[in-house]
Amino acid sequence: MGLKLRRRIGATVFAGLLHLHAAATNQVELEVVAWPEATACLSCIPLQFDVLEMRIPPSLVDKVFVSGTDATAIHVIPAGRDGRSSVYLRSLPASEPAGKYQQLTALPQEMKDASQFFDRLGQSAAAPDPWAKIRKIEGFDSAVGYTKASKGIAHAYWIHAIPPNSQYVYLVIDGKPLVYSFSGEISPALYDAILSNLKISPAP
Repeated sequence: MGLKLRRRIGATVFAGLLHLHAAATNQVELEVVAWPEATACLSCIPLQFDVLEMRIPPSLVDKVFVSGTDATAIHVIPAGRDGRSSVYLRSLPASEPAGKYQQLTALPQEMKDASQFFDRLGQSAAAPDPWAKIRKIEGFDSAVGYTKASKGIAHAYWIHAIPPNSQYVYLVIDGKPLVYSFSGEISPALYDAILSNLKISPAP
C-alpha cells in the first residue's frame, strides 16, 4: 500500500513539474543574439534555395533531397542520419505567418510584416490574450528559448524546442515576398553553418 501511494505521489509530482515546465516555457521571450561569424570553408557544399546562397561543410550534410512531388522544398539530411532526421527547407509568402491567425486576433497593419510578427511572438502572453494561443500553436509550450540574429537585411528567428527533431528557424529577408522556414533536427553546428556564410543572391 505504501509503495503504491508513493508511486501515486511521485506520478502526481512529475505531472505537476511537467505542468510547471509548460507554463514556464510559454513565457519564453525573444533574445537578440549575434549572427554567426563567417568562416573559410573551401570544401563546403554550395547550396542555393531561391535567393539563399549557403555553403555547408560536408561533415554536417550527407545528402540533399528534392521530392518529385514537392519541388518547392528541399530536405537536408545530416551526416550519419536517415531521411527521418532531415531538415526541411521551404518558402512561404511573407504574409502567411501572421495571416493565418487573423481569425484569432485583429493584427495591426504593420504586423503583417513578417519581422514585426516574429518580434511580437517573442513577448510573453497569458490567456485570454490571443497571443498566448498563437505562441502555443507555434510551439512555445515545448520551447526553452527564442532567439533572433540579424545581419544586414537578413533576420533569423529560432524557436529552440526541447525535442531535437522539432526545431524551427524562420529566415526573413527585408523587402522580399517570401519567408524561409527550416524545420526538423537542426543542430547548433548546422544552424551556424547555414548562417555564417549565407549570401542573398539572385537565382542563377
